[in-house]
Amino acid sequence: MKSLGKRCGSWGVAIRRSLFVVFVAALAWTSAQGQAQPADVLESGIGAEVQEMDASLASSFGLNRVAGALVTSVIQGGPAYRAGLQVGDILLSLDDVAVRDSRHLLQLLEAHAPGSIVSAQVWRDPYPVPLKIHLPAGKGHVTSIEKTMPLSSKVAGLLVREMNHADRCRAGVRSGLVVESAEGPAAAAGIRVGAVILGINGAEVSRIDDFYGRLAEREGRVAAVLVRQEGHAHFLSLVVPRK
Repeated sequence: MKSLGKRCGSWGVAIRRSLFVVFVAALAWTSAQGQAQPADVLESGIGAEVQEMDASLASSFGLNRVAGALVTSVIQGGPAYRAGLQVGDILLSLDDVAVRDSRHLLQLLEAHAPGSIVSAQVWRDPYPVPLKIHLPAGKGHVTSIEKTMPLSSKVAGLLVREMNHADRCRAGVRSGLVVESAEGPAAAAGIRVGAVILGINGAEVSRIDDFYGRLAEREGRVAAVLVRQEGHAHFLSLVVPRK
């Protein structure tokens, strides 16, 4: 896992610095408020997640007012990533319209035509930085770049997709399949949306073909599915119905 950590840590010094600032700001807020409530994190639709700003965060990032939407993650390869958006950036305006908060940002993005190029201004302590963001070609077609990864057909109530670099970094695994939908037998087995399927009956699965093949071998029987969810890996018994 050491080499994986090295690869996942290669996004650069600027991102690590921004994450450190976010961490320090969170500690300061917790100390001041006793027990801080976690901020809502929203998908922006451009391959980045954003959260609300508050006075403490604004001060930590050198901003003299509470405004904009704070970037908490950027999916590698997505529109935000290609535009140069970084973790810790604060989106202040789109096409000269001031961004009030994270939900207002989503409304502004939704108002633009799919495939259009948006002029954005972000605050990257200690300077404002202009960026050009090329929006996805279809409305609602990407909430993050992850959605463009190969997707399976539903088998045993499971709909899965292959992992990308960002998925592997988040889950701390080298390979697997991300669960997009879990119904029927899958739900009964305790498999949840967002879980990562690591293997079936001791065999590693990292591609859709692996997934089909291993479940086909267990048709009409129970498959022991190794799943990572809620920070832990464990086996679950999945009843694979006959076709």
